[in-house]
This record gives sequence, structure tokens and C-alpha cells, in this order.
Amino acid sequence: MGTIKLYFIWLLTMLLLIFESTVFADGISTLKLEMAKAQLPLIRIYADLLDQKGVALEDINNISITGTIGNKELKIEEIKKFDIINEGIAYIFLIDVSKSLKPNQFHEMRSAIVEFLNSMDVKDRAAILSFGSNVKIQSDFTTNKEKLKEIILKLEPIDNQTQLNLGLLKAIELGRRTDKDIPQRRVIITLTDGKD
Repeated sequence: MGTIKLYFIWLLTMLLLIFESTVFADGISTLKLEMAKAQLPLIRIYADLLDQKGVALEDINNISITGTIGNKELKIEEIKKFDIINEGIAYIFLIDVSKSLKPNQFHEMRSAIVEFLNSMDVKDRAAILSFGSNVKIQSDFTTNKEKLKEIILKLEPIDNQTQLNLGLLKAIELGRRTDKDIPQRRVIITLTDGKD
């Protein structure tokens, strides 16, 4: 069974942000935070709500969630399933192009990315960064799957170094962009063997 993606919009003030927060809800065993986006005085939260068996909650209509930051109560404006809010996802592919990857490993990575691109929704966007001796933006955010696939198929593991940390920093930086045509929800997908 697939995970149900949810988002919360919490009303906060700047002063409340310095306190530790807690969230409680009936029937929720685990709240897996995926992303938070501050648009003060609102904070949008993307999370998975799981029951005690680790299964995504199907019925969220009767969920009562309360939250506090310090001794201040949060006002939760709405809870919705991600698949009904008509919003895309901005994917950032961070791809290792160092020689530590064997040709067959790299081929499998490319095939997996192409398959993923084929499954993207029309509202989704994707960007491609490669990292090896340098970090390069191969493609800015786009909906053009054919262009993205063409770029992916041209990449080769030819660099002598693996600048993974710098690649992650650049991916995070790219994910912070506020362009209006880029969906608010961001996901970084890193493909590497983790070796120098």
C-alpha cells in the first residue's frame, strides 16, 4: 500500500519558532516529517501519518491534531492528503559521475532515473545536477522529460573525484528557489556509491 502524503499549515509567529515543538493526535503512532516550508506567519508541513503498524492513515477527516511550541498552542488550519491538493513535486537529481562507479552500476542508475522520469506527473518538475571533480547544473527545473532523458543518457562516470558534500549543498541551494512555476514541495534524489 502506498504512503499517503499530507500537508499541514500551521499558524505561527516569529517568537514561537525558538521553542521546541510537540505534536499529538489520536491514532497516529508516527509522524514522519518530510519537509517544512516557512511562509510566515504560516508553516507548511509535508509528512506521513502512520498508525501503530506503520501503515499510512487512510481516513484523515476525523483526525484531531494539537501542537505546541513551548507553552504556546499552534493553530492548525487544515490537513489534506497530498494527492488531492493538485500540487506537483520539484525533484532534484544529484548524480555521481566519478570513476568509482562501475559502468554497469552507472547504466542501472541511468535506467532507474529514466523510468522515474517517465512516471512523473504533469505538475512535477525536475532538475539535474552532476557531481564528480565539480558540481554542474545539467538542467534547471523543467517539465520536458525528453530533454531530461537526453541529458541523463549523455552522462558518464569519468571524473577522478567525488564532491558529494558540495553536491548536496548545491542541491539544497537549488531546492530553496522560490520561482512561482516550481512546486513548493522539493525532493532531492541522490544517486552515488558514496566512494571517492
